[in-house]
Amino acid sequence: MVRAETFGLPDLRRMTHERAGLFGAARVRRAIELVDPRAESPAESWVRVALVLAGLAPIPQYEVRVDGIVSRVDFAWPEAKVALEYEGAYHFEDGQIVRDDDRVNRLRAAGWIVIRVSAADLRNLDAVVEKVKVELASR
Repeated sequence: MVRAETFGLPDLRRMTHERAGLFGAARVRRAIELVDPRAESPAESWVRVALVLAGLAPIPQYEVRVDGIVSRVDFAWPEAKVALEYEGAYHFEDGQIVRDDDRVNRLRAAGWIVIRVSAADLRNLDAVVEKVKVELASR
């Protein structure tokens, strides 16, 4: 809703404060603090929330410029040159995976670590978080 600009974060915060004391309002307020309108899919949101709750705070939709070419990654820790890409079903249609591979190879050649996750990885977000921790620690 926030990405689609149906509601803004201030609107959501106001609504939860207007309903203070109602059952579940505190949980809703906590969830709103985890909202980021840069999310491009529910799966990206699930991954980002798991990372944030683990204290890893990625920058969503980060643009990396390599040899004049801009590559946007789903999540980045630019100071460590670590990126995480969520590859949903779209990435496996019409040759998109080949373009993704080229982009990832370009990033890796520029010194970036690129972690790629898919829908199967959503079953164990703790493992995704652990992969990111390991790669960040290696830097």
